[in-house]
Amino acid sequence: MDKFTSEEIKALREYLEKLNALHNETPPERLTPEEWDEAMNAIQETGKIPAKYAGRIGESEITVQSEIVDGKHVYRPEGVTKRAYYDIAQEAYNRRFIELGEEYQKPVEKAILSSLTEEKQEHNPQGERLEDIIKRILENPEILRELEKEARRLEKRELPALGALPNGEALNFLYRVLSGKSGRIPANGQTKHDLITPDFKANGDLTITRKTDKGQTTIEIKKAGLLFGKSNKGFTKVLTFVMQEMAFQNFPLRLGFPLKAMIDLGIYKNTSNAARGLRDFFGRQKDISIGGKFKKGREIVASTQGLLFFHLDITKSGFATLGANPEMNWDFFASYFTIFPSWAYKLNVNAFLLVRFIFFIARQRTEEIKRNEKFKISLDAVRENLGLPAPEEVKNRRYREAIVEPIEAAIEEIETEANLHPETKDYAFTMTLARTETSKINEWLQGYLEIGLKRDFAETFVRIATEREEKQAQWEKAKQAELAKLEAKAEYAAKKE
Repeated sequence: MDKFTSEEIKALREYLEKLNALHNETPPERLTPEEWDEAMNAIQETGKIPAKYAGRIGESEITVQSEIVDGKHVYRPEGVTKRAYYDIAQEAYNRRFIELGEEYQKPVEKAILSSLTEEKQEHNPQGERLEDIIKRILENPEILRELEKEARRLEKRELPALGALPNGEALNFLYRVLSGKSGRIPANGQTKHDLITPDFKANGDLTITRKTDKGQTTIEIKKAGLLFGKSNKGFTKVLTFVMQEMAFQNFPLRLGFPLKAMIDLGIYKNTSNAARGLRDFFGRQKDISIGGKFKKGREIVASTQGLLFFHLDITKSGFATLGANPEMNWDFFASYFTIFPSWAYKLNVNAFLLVRFIFFIARQRTEEIKRNEKFKISLDAVRENLGLPAPEEVKNRRYREAIVEPIEAAIEEIETEANLHPETKDYAFTMTLARTETSKINEWLQGYLEIGLKRDFAETFVRIATEREEKQAQWEKAKQAELAKLEAKAEYAAKKE
């Protein structure tokens, strides 16, 4: 087998991940045979593409040397220019396969030549699928040793006590769904100009529209109903861990980490449970599709829709790899960064969600933190984000059992666990529960949780989050530059044709 460099190995892995992602992706809506018949009849009668199919059918002029006339094949030496019509959705989908081949042309060609020039093979490579050729190459003992070196390098690193965590509106609403019991998303925001409108459909899809003075964001979680009414404790923690790893490894197409990392953090007690939990996370996220769009005026600024991960592999040694969706707009899904203390993974689910929510809100209040070293979160907002019922949903008026005690218990658990980690004293934050001593639940929920942060912590918070966002911006800029090159190359090739 030809010698492959580490860069070529990386390129082949990326190519295989992207190819699998395209195969697993739901193709865009194409015209049905009936629609084609209707469209072509109208085109023949009027010479124009019907308005109802505008944007779905394209046309181009081609030169043909022969055509069918009265059922007979007629050859025309001069050639005849005719208009050809094609399905734009299908064309765009096919073009992405072509562009993928062009992007990884050199390593893929080397892989093909390598398979054809091998003298000792147990099977004939002729007719072998390209995916199988690459898989076989990546399973070669020499290359496996290179991949194991990379795995060992990742095993040696540790998440910092206070690490960057991707966050954003789409991700936050997903957490709201995970913590909810029936898909109820309250129609209110943080300000009077903030309107949230949820639409939970009978088929289980959930659409959430949020309008502010900055624009309109629509979040879509298809098959969200599969998450309602289930215990999502493991799913929620693994999602947070995976997103931290995505940030730590700069959003790779192939995310790798040892299962031991989840055990060390306290998510699971042993390797078997960690493997089972990761498989459960992967399987459940494959059943749902996440995305949305952000509009400013009439312009769509950002848009995405799809699965997060297409592939999972866990080795016997306990090393896991997740194949990320290369078409996912991660900048939309997790549009900014906050921070997250590693000890929070040891908490029960309500306390864990509260820590995550505190830092989600803190990232939006950085100026307030720098000025006052504190900010407030309403108890009603805490209730909503922990997935606790609204007062009108509580049976027999057992408000204390259903709402008050879970919130107070979460606060106490966070304070207790934080005190067990003196190494994070510089990252400490305080929580002061300010509420009315009353039996009336609506009055109690008008209270708030005051979060206090020392000035050093506030500066650290802003610095970590800002640095990570700058790195993400650089990565996104490089990615867009590479995509622009591919587009220019495709346009040039099309003109030559």
